Amino acid sequence: MSDDLFELGERIAQLAARINIATFDMLTLVAEFDRRKGWADNFASCAEWLAWRTGRTLAAARGDIAAHGVRRRAGRDGSPGRGSGERGAADAHHPPAHPPRARGTGPGV
Repeated sequence: MSDDLFELGERIAQLAARINIATFDMLTLVAEFDRRKGWADNFASCAEWLAWRTGRTLAAARGDIAAHGVRRRAGRDGSPGRGSGERGAADAHHPPAHPPRARGTGPGV
């Protein structure tokens, strides 16, 4: 792989990490907003408020609400529950040690 393609891949990975961290931060705030019923005066649900306030579709907002529900069940700090198979936000900027190989490559092929 050429150096410029490697650098492009690095920039993509760094941007993805920043997006993951920002999403985690947003979901933490949404969880608090929902817990405190900040949406209750004018909306039927936190998802409706989130869709209105952020321009997300209602389906996407519901997904965000569901994600913070998973966090709530996992633990107060947002760490994944045992056996959940999810990576925590702290791992968002650390890619797996070895990237997946394309089919038909690598040892034993």
